[in-house]
Amino acid sequence: DILFTHTPPDMSNSDLVVGNFPDMAVFKREMDGGIEGIGPAYENEEGAIKSHVGNKDVRNLIKRSKMKVVFCGHIHEGSGAAYLKNTLVINPGSKAAYRNKRKVTPFVLLTIDKDFSEAKFLLRSWKGKFKKVVPL
Repeated sequence: DILFTHTPPDMSNSDLVVGNFPDMAVFKREMDGGIEGIGPAYENEEGAIKSHVGNKDVRNLIKRSKMKVVFCGHIHEGSGAAYLKNTLVINPGSKAAYRNKRKVTPFVLLTIDKDFSEAKFLLRSWKGKFKKVVPL
């Protein structure tokens, strides 16, 4: 019911709960305007470019399974939670996250009820603290 993986799944077309998408990477635009090696991207207000860079094989594994929760990492700035189909995917992020001026050490504290129908979590990321109760 729970998967721990270093690499996040591809979270394209998923539903954001809080923070960033767990696979959202931030890139700086090159001087010539080009960016290599990423899929569809968009530019934010600070001139940085964000793109989903999660793994499609991990995504397919989750979609074929009955997993309720996935914990992942790898993408430092991807601190947040989102639903991939009916699976809650959480990436607490990293202290080394993009523009972490507060020197925050991210973490997630998750409590799941006995019948795996609801989860409560506290996510502390470089964007702040988020408390949520979500269905599983």
